[in-house]
Amino acid sequence: MIDYYLAVSGPPKEAIERVAMIAKGVGVDLGLALDAIVRRFERLAESGVDLGSAVFATEFGRDLEYYSGLVFQIEAGGSQNGEQIAGGGR
Repeated sequence: MIDYYLAVSGPPKEAIERVAMIAKGVGVDLGLALDAIVRRFERLAESGVDLGSAVFATEFGRDLEYYSGLVFQIEAGGSQNGEQIAGGGR
């Protein structure tokens, strides 16, 4: 299960659906956590954030270990190397 979970990467909606499918397949209830992340993405979209080029990756993490929730990284558009311009978390 862990290998399947850590391999999830893609557009937010598709990635969350994949995580839900993996959890259901192994009998793990992630309902509340998945509902929370769906609400976060909905609020971002409602605020005008274009999620069309966003990638949700389960294996992504920040080097600092004190985050207890969602972590993020924003990269400069058009950069092949993904030059980070902002990042953080909760």
